[in-house]
Amino acid sequence: MAKKDRIIIVPDGGLHLLPFDALVDDTGRYLVFSHTITYATSASALYLANSVKHRPTQQTFLGIGGIPYEQNAELTKIATLRGYVSGPLVNLPASKDEILAAQATTQSDGQSTLIGTSATKSAFEHSDLADHAIIHLAVHGVANEKHPERAALILLSDTSAGDDGILEASEIVHLHTNADLVVLSACDTPLLEGYKAKKVSQISPSLFSLPGQRPLFPHCGPSTIPPRSIS
Repeated sequence: MAKKDRIIIVPDGGLHLLPFDALVDDTGRYLVFSHTITYATSASALYLANSVKHRPTQQTFLGIGGIPYEQNAELTKIATLRGYVSGPLVNLPASKDEILAAQATTQSDGQSTLIGTSATKSAFEHSDLADHAIIHLAVHGVANEKHPERAALILLSDTSAGDDGILEASEIVHLHTNADLVVLSACDTPLLEGYKAKKVSQISPSLFSLPGQRPLFPHCGPSTIPPRSIS
């Protein structure tokens, strides 16, 4: 092996936890300084991955944002009474542009977004979530320190549908989706700065546990700055 400059590692089991780059040779040097080390997936793993049959999605993108929080006093009242916020819910001025930019990137049609007054909790829950490969939420997200399971995303309420606009973590885990990617852009919340990381850690697990065949990757980013590009 000392005569080879490049080493390809196909780890198995516990060897995935071993940093081969940090091993030392006979001279006491780390292998990373003397060899180019590449990690590869085993043929068995590739076979299993390729053999999984995914249900094709009918639509690519579903985005929700641009919610007029400041024009909905009743929603603020409900969120305050239930302990989610201590002051008025403010608009996220760039969240609409964020959703439209993501929609343009995925080349989806206008029916793939819930923007403004259409961004209600009931509309989101009944948006055929299982038929979308990408779900993007640019909304307020809040935490509950005493009851982490009550961390929530705040959408619009719809009295005609009997919903309050607050989508709790305990409700999220019962949604059905086969999404490849779930974008959670919900960090700009009226919480103390020190609690923001905890807030995200409370909401994210519920997104990861959504029933579906594909992995979900929450992303955190405030919707107060217009997006320059989405890749």
